[in-house]
Amino acid sequence: MVEFSGWREREDPVAGLARAIQQTVAQVLPDQAGAVAWDDRSLGDLLHAWAEHTGADLLLVLDQFEEYFLYHGSGGRRGDVCRRISAAVNCPDLRPTS
Repeated sequence: MVEFSGWREREDPVAGLARAIQQTVAQVLPDQAGAVAWDDRSLGDLLHAWAEHTGADLLLVLDQFEEYFLYHGSGGRRGDVCRRISAAVNCPDLRPTS
């Protein structure tokens, strides 16, 4: 399970989420930590690559996601982050949980 709650930071939240995934993998599978690079790929592709590489299902908890809207206003970047997360959630290559 990957927990991410860095919505207040000024950096790109999707990059922060990618880092949180890598850190979580490093805690569970230390020898696999550097196996998948961020490389500006889409979040869905990144999730797929980590799941495929580790042979595990990734569970993302976007803790306090509503804070993103509170701290980042209504600018264009906000919509971009929402689109990127939505595209990952709806990625057909990722297996839905039941």
